[in-house]
Amino acid sequence: MSAEALVELDRVTVAHAQSEEPLVSGVTWRLMPGEFWVITGDQGSGKTSLLLTMAGLQRPAAGTVRVRGRDVVSASEAEQIEWRRRMGFVFESPGRLLHHLTVAENIALPLKYHGEPAATERVEQLLTESGLMTYAHYLPSRLSPRLQHRVALVRALAYPTDVLFLDNPLGGLGPSGVQWWHEFIQQWRTKHPLAVVATATDSDEWGQLADHYAVLERGQFHIADGRN
Repeated sequence: MSAEALVELDRVTVAHAQSEEPLVSGVTWRLMPGEFWVITGDQGSGKTSLLLTMAGLQRPAAGTVRVRGRDVVSASEAEQIEWRRRMGFVFESPGRLLHHLTVAENIALPLKYHGEPAATERVEQLLTESGLMTYAHYLPSRLSPRLQHRVALVRALAYPTDVLFLDNPLGGLGPSGVQWWHEFIQQWRTKHPLAVVATATDSDEWGQLADHYAVLERGQFHIADGRN
């Protein structure tokens, strides 16, 4: 496998986080800078657990996961913190916002955690670019799940990010909601080179934005675009 890969999986078995039941086995895969992957599969096929494993947020039941060439199992806490600075993860709707904080405060969290001196200015810029400035001082409970998910995306991108993991963000959205995600991420990637891995129910959900596809079927991971 290439040393340039951002993330590599070598014969990985993915298990359910709670039951430790194997969901997907024999996953060999790599993510290169700038790629956009879409992973599809039926409900319960293991898409979320696989995504968490790819991001280093869940340990593999077997096999090896490497982030920037380093095995996640043997990595030090300092190394893990460094990876997470450069990775964004958006959980399935409504995105796990902190409900006692305003929209602006939620977006500011990763900036303040990493000691960004211009956090306020950066948050204002992000709110403007995403069209969320109107909701800056709202608590998440006042927002629809659709808007909460957008806030979660902006929070994930607040700190300079190399990889963005998206857990089924288009599920249940109408055409206008899908269009917002397409346009925002396309515009963001034009300005900020970014690799994306998204789960979806249908490979067509991301249209022309994605360049690589995989499917989970009967506990196996199949690359669907001819790449090994």
